[in-house]
Amino acid sequence: MNLRLFVALEFPLDIKTSINQILDQLRQEKMAKSLRISRFDHLHITLKFLGDTPEEQIESIENALSATLSGIHPFELSLKQIDTFPRDRSPRVIWLGLDGNLPKLRDLVDQLETALTPLGFQKEERPFTPHLTLARIKKNSFNKKDEAHSKLLSIVKTPYFTPFQVEKVSLMKSTLKSEGSNYECLKVFKL
Repeated sequence: MNLRLFVALEFPLDIKTSINQILDQLRQEKMAKSLRISRFDHLHITLKFLGDTPEEQIESIENALSATLSGIHPFELSLKQIDTFPRDRSPRVIWLGLDGNLPKLRDLVDQLETALTPLGFQKEERPFTPHLTLARIKKNSFNKKDEAHSKLLSIVKTPYFTPFQVEKVSLMKSTLKSEGSNYECLKVFKL
């Protein structure tokens, strides 16, 4: 049986609660029907998407992650400004960027890529852009990129986020259902 897996950075509860303030703002807007807003229990940063993975490969993935992550020390990050993807046309995603020790985060992602490539997982070709997806925008919700971008960013007030320590990485399972995905943590790896 195949499982849909990804490696993620999960947030401490106080940070998730602050993020939820932004999600509440989005839910209260008239344009909310044009958005698929992230759920509180889905708040994370995907470090590596593994996709459909044979269940019997989980042990080798866990071993690779354990060996790689044992050599990485905790580091500090914080959340910062809200923005949209893509920037060159009508946006499809509202996201929250990160600040802090981004070189350490990028190094972590590079090491994950290196550890998982021998197990048959393709290296990501696009550069890693650390972000938290707040909402996905339904197609054709806005006519012009500038109109969408300015409207989205004007309605949301970004709270001040205290820095937080990245002390663990999680191997997650995503189960697709008609009402959306359910996430389950399979294993936590402490840094």
